[in-house]
Amino acid sequence: MAVSKLSLKPQKDVIVFCMRLLIAAGVLIGIWAFIPAKVLEPLMRYEARMLAVLLRLFGLAPRVDGATVWTGKFSVVVVKECLAVDAALLFVAYVLAYPARIIDKIKGVAFGVVGMHAANQLRLIGLFFTGYANRAWFEYVHIYFGQAFVLLAVIGGVGLWMSSFSGFTIVRRRWLFLAKVLGYSALGFALWVPLHPAYVAVLETTLKGIFSVFDVNLIFAKYKLHEGTFNIVAFIALMAATSNLDWRAKIRRAGIGLAVLAVTHMLFKLGQIYITEITVRYADAVLIGVFRLTAVVLPVVLWAWVKFPYRRQYRCPLCGEWKTGIAEHVRAKHGTEALDDERVKRVVSMAEESEGEQLVGSEGDPKHNKVAL
Repeated sequence: MAVSKLSLKPQKDVIVFCMRLLIAAGVLIGIWAFIPAKVLEPLMRYEARMLAVLLRLFGLAPRVDGATVWTGKFSVVVVKECLAVDAALLFVAYVLAYPARIIDKIKGVAFGVVGMHAANQLRLIGLFFTGYANRAWFEYVHIYFGQAFVLLAVIGGVGLWMSSFSGFTIVRRRWLFLAKVLGYSALGFALWVPLHPAYVAVLETTLKGIFSVFDVNLIFAKYKLHEGTFNIVAFIALMAATSNLDWRAKIRRAGIGLAVLAVTHMLFKLGQIYITEITVRYADAVLIGVFRLTAVVLPVVLWAWVKFPYRRQYRCPLCGEWKTGIAEHVRAKHGTEALDDERVKRVVSMAEESEGEQLVGSEGDPKHNKVAL
């Protein structure tokens, strides 16, 4: 007899959460994109000094001039994009979108800002040593860390934040999930570097074919690396690391996400052409904001959307009813002592294992468990 099945009712709470996350991140990153780099120069100089201090702990003797850190062999300039703000804003957007108490949100924002800054210092150290060892690798590793760092730092940080109020416990399989994301993203990045020019060529050919119908000749700028397409690596890494979907479901749902990403890539290519043809004030800021949103937020939102489109239901071994929250159902209908029944334990254990990568467990305050992501 079957003990679990997928509910035909869409998991609306996840969809609502994804929309909130996308809106919150869009607003925050949009505001950040419009802040001139000149205003942030004191912060850049501070980051440069902090980097130099940390590099000295590793035996180097760097010197600092403004936002530039250099040794006799290699130098870097800390610019706006080097700051931890992208990761911090995504973390804050997650906190704002998540259904938690105000006090927990305030704690989450404080934790996220401090935590993302600390993690970013580790990223900068890794980038500096990469360039110090081999300058040719720097550009590639910079792009990889720019997206993989944000994903891992935010997902890991969110799990730690939730553990403070939702009854969620950081367990081995959560860290295993993060390790798998890191490994798959590293492998995917290595493969995507030589493959992505062909992908971009297909997109450009498609756009040229569409616009040729209207007698419009599109001319695309040439780049060594099309950084905007590397969010595919992040999305595929998240999907590949998800263990509670079989390979058919992964391929089917990954296809949906990749189609959405391809559309955003084509729109971004058109935006690049439009920006080069006009002289509208802040047009560059808009394009940069859209790029950051699609690079670091869209993969997470798409992964959440396609990973949790339906809630799995479990048959109660005591009364035979199908329920999505089996532990809550048993507790409410049969009493807390019924959770000690061996049959119930098996079903609850199955449910918990199936939800392995979800960042919220089924225990704790129900109002804190609306979103399983």
